[in-house]
Amino acid sequence: MRHKDNPEKLLSPEKYMEIEGFDTRLAVQKMEDFLETLGDATISLIYSNKDEYKEESKRDALFIRRTHIRHAIIDFNNCFDLFLQIPWFYYRVWDEYNPNGRFYNDKLTPVLRNNDGWVEIAEQNCNFNRLKRFLALQTNQKIVDFGNKLTIFCNKFIYNEIDSIVIREIANQIKHKHSLKIKELYEPYDFSLIVNGVKVPLKDLKLGVEIEKELYDEKTKQDLGIKIKNSDDVEVSINFKGGEIFRGEDILRENNMFPIEDLYNKIVIFRDEIIDLYNEWCNLLKPNLEKNPLFANDKIRKGPDLNLDKFFKAAPN
Repeated sequence: MRHKDNPEKLLSPEKYMEIEGFDTRLAVQKMEDFLETLGDATISLIYSNKDEYKEESKRDALFIRRTHIRHAIIDFNNCFDLFLQIPWFYYRVWDEYNPNGRFYNDKLTPVLRNNDGWVEIAEQNCNFNRLKRFLALQTNQKIVDFGNKLTIFCNKFIYNEIDSIVIREIANQIKHKHSLKIKELYEPYDFSLIVNGVKVPLKDLKLGVEIEKELYDEKTKQDLGIKIKNSDDVEVSINFKGGEIFRGEDILRENNMFPIEDLYNKIVIFRDEIIDLYNEWCNLLKPNLEKNPLFANDKIRKGPDLNLDKFFKAAPN
């Protein structure tokens, strides 16, 4: 699949001028961080593409692609957080949440500019809703339009409660709840029954079964009630007589499994649209982005051309 080109790099932050009332170089630093993280995510996305693996077996390719697509999800999610910090610093949005600011919030640590550690505090205070509130009240229509486009992006990829694949939600699941689960790598338990000496393959026959059995635990001297259900996969519930219940449905979470192609296609769209947002921001910033005269002759240097296949793909036999 064709990917949008990465946006052009900038000079390093210290080579730009400042404008009173704004923090241009901090914004450029955040833009640089965004672009580097976007580059990391893009490499992972490229190697998530099934077309990169013609020689490997289908299952081997799935394992490799899962690793890369996991990295892509995490890095693209980080791209979003870094992107928010660009206008947050450039417009000094954090100051509006300080005492005497329009949106003063006593739950936030005040940011005292030019004090040691103030940048880190401002970073912690940054989030989408606070930035959205600021952008919506600007008199410059271009800034308001940018805020509206940012909101559309968030409703699609960050806070979407309707879509089954939401990049932010999956990244948080990976971080806080469980590993990335790919549907094609999921292997249900091959549950079979012996009936009158004949093996009945339930999966092949598309049959379900429910069995209840009482067992005696020699260690605890308790009677256990064990219930086994099998439809899409085996589900085992254990009931202590007169005691606790351990539900099998709490173990199986098939709704957290994702088809790998659906994931890949969603991330491609995420990348395209966050690049569009970044370009919208660059159009806002460009009129006020000036080189420091001390570095007037400096040019943006491109990195060396690398054949990444030799690092990320096995050499042919």
